[in-house]
Amino acid sequence: MTTGARKAGAVLLAAGRGTRLRPLTDHVPKPALPLLDVPVGAFGLEAFRRADMRPLVNLSHLAALAERALAPFAPEGLWLNEPPEPFGTAGTLREADARGLLDPTFVVWNGDVVAPVDPRELLEEHLRSGAAVTVVGHPVDAGADFAFAGGRATAFIDRRERTDAPGVRFAGISAMSSSALSSIPPVGPAGIGESILRPLTERGEVAVVVTRESVLDVGTIRDFSKASERLLNHPAGPVPPGTILDLDGGRSYLGPGSRAAPGVMGPGGILLEDAATEPGARVERAVVWAGDYVPAGAVVEDCVWFNGRCLRQ
Repeated sequence: MTTGARKAGAVLLAAGRGTRLRPLTDHVPKPALPLLDVPVGAFGLEAFRRADMRPLVNLSHLAALAERALAPFAPEGLWLNEPPEPFGTAGTLREADARGLLDPTFVVWNGDVVAPVDPRELLEEHLRSGAAVTVVGHPVDAGADFAFAGGRATAFIDRRERTDAPGVRFAGISAMSSSALSSIPPVGPAGIGESILRPLTERGEVAVVVTRESVLDVGTIRDFSKASERLLNHPAGPVPPGTILDLDGGRSYLGPGSRAAPGVMGPGGILLEDAATEPGARVERAVVWAGDYVPAGAVVEDCVWFNGRCLRQ
């Protein structure tokens, strides 16, 4: 772990196993999944860099691969390596605070989220609110995490049990004061939802910043595919290292070292680094995994082509 006098004003949560993204995450850690050949965790780190916030990044599953992918985007970052059974999202904050690694106020960003949120502006809004936690959320008619009124969360909602509840869905980004960490159990794995957000909402100490901008949560293979296409047509964050091509009806992407036969690529077609196709194939609204190969006659649509087959979970 890199250390230094300057503490972390931001945390990228990057230790998740990513079980809903298997088999991709059997080979690549979740925060390193390539959105147009840019690691998904790099989008949060780029936001921190622009805000001049030193990040702390926690790691567990395939930790060495995750650090290698993310380190170029966090040259002054702190790295917190967790055991195979990680601390949990709140447990990570408890551990980092106990080691004296966090500023008194800090921003927390889920490592699988891409969002047009300015961490510095969020932190300033948090300080103005006087709350222990300020969450970013977008309004939904169903599947909310919070009911809210007057800029404060009024109820914490478990959307696994209440799928039809309206309100605000948590975007996976928040600002916290160190006082928020006092509600975390002193030992064992702990999650932010149950250990921080629920008890503080009940005490009226959670403020809400509502955004209507697009928030991409790369939690499933379908989400990964949709986020890739979204960034292809609406660029944001770090610049992809490959080439974006304008086609009739949309765009396609060719990663470094990739090879596409003429006429193969359709709108939304994405070849990641070193991927290739044969003549007579078709790639449209789909991602071809890095180093993978699409044979002649294969039609790859609305999926992720991985190890010679389409994944659509």
